[in-house]
Amino acid sequence: MEIVTAKVKIRNWQKTDILSLVENANDCNVSLYLRDTFPFPYTQTDGLKWLTEVTLDNNITHFAISINNHAIGGIGLTLQDDVYRYTAELGYWLGINYWGQGIMTDVVSSFVNFCFQEYSLLRIEAKVFAKNLASKRVLEKCNFGLDAILKNNVIKNGQVMDSYLYSLVLNSN
Repeated sequence: MEIVTAKVKIRNWQKTDILSLVENANDCNVSLYLRDTFPFPYTQTDGLKWLTEVTLDNNITHFAISINNHAIGGIGLTLQDDVYRYTAELGYWLGINYWGQGIMTDVVSSFVNFCFQEYSLLRIEAKVFAKNLASKRVLEKCNFGLDAILKNNVIKNGQVMDSYLYSLVLNSN
């Protein structure tokens, strides 16, 4: 898969992404608002494990964000099942050197359009830690609506906090 946007390319992860993956993921500010499965420090061992998982997956749902074939972040979906089978959860991250440039808004906008076509989804949702103002703004710019504020439902670095549930529903905009 390959999506070329105005600013970047969204493409399949490759084993050769290991150095740029670790370089961009290994920052405490990057991991601050991500789930604990995204570790800090982010080591080469972590990167190799991730690349093995996503390059062997037959149902590819996680992709690299790249500039000049240099992986600077990632975006992906977790497809739901059973009665939620037409819903997916969106997740993304970007290396700190690329923050504040409109890259993630560009990526999310293009990626969700692709996902609605590729995965037969009716709804894409994203959960954002309450203090992650930049991510909330990205989702709002991409026409996601705020569905709920989930009180005290996450704990990160020993701190209990709220999260925000956003969604984009097919044909809602």
